[in-house]
Amino acid sequence: RTFMSLPCSSLSRNEEHAKIKPKLVLYMAYILGCEQLLRYILLLHGFGEAQMIGVANPLHGFSPRHRIRVGEQFFFKKISLEGDIVIDRDKMQALIDKKLRPGAVFSIKSVIEVKEQIEELLGQAGYSKAEVRIVDEVDQQSKLVSLKFVIDSNKRITVRRITFQGN
Repeated sequence: RTFMSLPCSSLSRNEEHAKIKPKLVLYMAYILGCEQLLRYILLLHGFGEAQMIGVANPLHGFSPRHRIRVGEQFFFKKISLEGDIVIDRDKMQALIDKKLRPGAVFSIKSVIEVKEQIEELLGQAGYSKAEVRIVDEVDQQSKLVSLKFVIDSNKRITVRRITFQGN
């Protein structure tokens, strides 16, 4: 199982909650037994494994009891760019180097921010349909994560003519 296996639709919503009140969201994930939210919050802080064991449902009158097993923190090993490098590689590498450095604690939030910044940079260069995929390789023994940002630029969009009519 890789780190990038969380559904993207839940990431933005969970990320907003985690920014506002991380302790409250962590507590609610614990109380409600939401393993996916708990796992996401722990991924924000570099923990690669989180598992709830023995969840009792609080909606059926039971008091919630959970045992949470949290793994060790993971760190970045190598971050690289691959695919259609249609704009200056140094500009894209600078975006990566601002947030992600080898040896730093793994944070899925930082990875997603860099992905969005690269897509925005490509969009400003005329590649509005560009996609950036993240491929991760996790070394469980050494607790290191290698990332590849794979760029698919698609076609460049240009404006040929603008016509004004009327006033």
